[in-house]
Amino acid sequence: NTLDSRIGYRGKYEWFGKASARLDDLVNFVPARLTAVLLSLAAFPLRGWTSSRHGLQTAWRDVRQCESPNAGWPMACFAGVLGVRLQKEGAYCLGADGRNPGPVDIRVGHRVAQFAGAIAVLIGIAISSIIY
Repeated sequence: NTLDSRIGYRGKYEWFGKASARLDDLVNFVPARLTAVLLSLAAFPLRGWTSSRHGLQTAWRDVRQCESPNAGWPMACFAGVLGVRLQKEGAYCLGADGRNPGPVDIRVGHRVAQFAGAIAVLIGIAISSIIY
């Protein structure tokens, strides 16, 4: 959402994008949290119970560091699942106890994200088959 990311929170035209930013926050409130849960579930078979649990613990602990009410959930969960530190200087440090991410973490993170997406699709199919 361009109005949200570009002008919704700060700057000269802040109030022009404020309604769009708040609507975006509202619409993504539940999906952001579900994404963190799905990432944690996907991490279990790929990375083990400890990684899965650490993802949710990191999300719960670090989510308030992000200015956005929603962005921190999946980012912090990923930091915990991968055991890395995701940092934006002057803004947040998610998974502060983790190591710096490397190329292997990108591949592993991609696998976790793909598996989380597959879980979401299967849940969607199951729910639609129950409803219809």
